[in-house]
Amino acid sequence: MKRPNLNLPDLRVVVQHNNLVNAKYIMGTLEMKIFLVMLAMITKDKKELGEFHIPVSLFYDKPTGSSYQNIKRAGDSLTKRNITVEELSRKEFASFPLMRYCKYTHGEGHIRVRFNEDVVPYLLQLQGSFTMCDFPTLFQMSTSYAIRFYMWLRARHRWTSVDIDLDYLRQLLDLNGKYHAWRDLKKRIIEPICEELSQTDMAFSYDTNRIGRSISSLTINRIKATQPIQLKMFDISTTNESEKLDVSTALTEQVALGKDGQPVNYTHNALRVLKKWSLSDHQIGKLLSTTSHKHVCELSYQLNLESEKVKMGNRTGWAYQEFIKRLGLATHKTAV
Repeated sequence: MKRPNLNLPDLRVVVQHNNLVNAKYIMGTLEMKIFLVMLAMITKDKKELGEFHIPVSLFYDKPTGSSYQNIKRAGDSLTKRNITVEELSRKEFASFPLMRYCKYTHGEGHIRVRFNEDVVPYLLQLQGSFTMCDFPTLFQMSTSYAIRFYMWLRARHRWTSVDIDLDYLRQLLDLNGKYHAWRDLKKRIIEPICEELSQTDMAFSYDTNRIGRSISSLTINRIKATQPIQLKMFDISTTNESEKLDVSTALTEQVALGKDGQPVNYTHNALRVLKKWSLSDHQIGKLLSTTSHKHVCELSYQLNLESEKVKMGNRTGWAYQEFIKRLGLATHKTAV
């Protein structure tokens, strides 16, 4: 069977109505990432939504038989998921299936997916009440809990501090009655989310609020990127004197406004994506000391797509050499 030309758009942003951000639904992490890709494939000029073709290689570096089975199971689960969302025209809630279908045919290498028609008004021709998120930031997160909480925070426009009731948090993340005890909720949910979001523009700290002796809500405090990151945070020692970096030099955080007018900390994002390539601290320090951190993030995403089509013995070494070459740092042969 001839494989279709997928013609994937540039997956940069995820846009959805705020009611969908706040909707109640259950998703595993792989299901959530399929959902994110579908959202990112919607361009602002679309007037209707048809079928999307999503390559399995977006989710796995080297897809195997088990990878395809995981995707098939995730797709099957998605078609059974209902969402409960506030309607756009009135203050009432509706519940309906998220997906019309999700199909995988053995040997095609991609899944074919389509949204349920009831979801479309929350995705197309949005006016005013919507949330825009950076797709690579969301896609690199390791849990659906972190993804959902990040999107929920992004929907709080220009927030500096926001309260969230623990019962509502459990409902938002659909914890199904789990983690009633604060110590369990903190260990399993709150702290992992806080750690994951610490490397994004939605980094936060939190305070606990009590009713009597019980913790009833959290005050989420946004951490703004104002302090420079020192290169001494890296272990950049090397036996090669010519490649030593000045550890007293500050690596100033590069923060810029995104398309939605919100600040994006490209330094935190770049640190995170470079670590995912298993680069050494010395290599990371060299890449970030003289280049645009936004460019590094964009290049990392492009290399991740290209890596599926390139035969290599050492993925980390290949990535580092490509970063050096494409960032214009290849003035001499660089040791990996």
